[in-house]
Amino acid sequence: MKRLLLFIIPLFLWSCADEAQLQEMTEKERLKAEELANIIQDAYNHDKAAVLSDYFDAIEFSKRVRIPELRPGEKPPQIVLNIIHQMFETFNNNLFEHLAVNASKLNLLHIHKKDDVIRLTYILENEESFYNYLVFYISPNSQKEFEIANIYSVYDGLSLGQNVNQFASRYGSNSMIFLNGLMEANNIYLEAESYMNQGDFKKAYQLLDSIDDKHKNVQKYAASRLRLSEYVDNDTYKKELQNMQSISPNRQSKLLYQCIIDGLDNEDEERYIECFIELENLLFET
Repeated sequence: MKRLLLFIIPLFLWSCADEAQLQEMTEKERLKAEELANIIQDAYNHDKAAVLSDYFDAIEFSKRVRIPELRPGEKPPQIVLNIIHQMFETFNNNLFEHLAVNASKLNLLHIHKKDDVIRLTYILENEESFYNYLVFYISPNSQKEFEIANIYSVYDGLSLGQNVNQFASRYGSNSMIFLNGLMEANNIYLEAESYMNQGDFKKAYQLLDSIDDKHKNVQKYAASRLRLSEYVDNDTYKKELQNMQSISPNRQSKLLYQCIIDGLDNEDEERYIECFIELENLLFET
């Protein structure tokens, strides 16, 4: 039943929220936004990674996120730009893999504008009731063409910009922490990934759960642990949902985790629907 509800809720909310939000855009902006929205959807649904790279500029992206120790307008060092590119590619690779393995599709739900940035909200659906919401923030570059300014995976708890900021805040000024702590954690992650590929999700989870507390809640590891915990048991999954609630700064993610917890705790379908209506309204307003 819950799988069916995920189809009903977006259709209902589209009709309620779309017209009011789209009034904030000019006709030219709306048409350009719809064009890029369709390009993004087609790229993910048909494995066109190169197309996405054409609409992402690491330097322009760095201007829109707060990176510690950089003055306004200052170009980030190449290592930061490389990290941004790597995180963007990792995000895409993980999403492409999920789409392929689970026969999922990315479907556009809503377009609205706030604070001079247009938001494209998508839902990720598949046959096994896994779901996620993705928000692409798009804004014009110096040539007045729209490009991807940021990406927010609601289930993963952070936007790409927040992820870069978290990384730079934790490791940008301390090479020893970067080399010793993070590299050790990453080696554990790579080992866990090999077990993931073999289908041994419980062993992969146990490995990620063994990462040192200083690095355990880095978004990459925390989000992976959350996904793996689904295959362990409900208590472990609930524990990781609650952990993500505590570390994510975003109201939308906190609410999504609560919706899932509500679904695990009881069979109150009315409350389940209400929670997702509240979540999608929040996504369409912020």
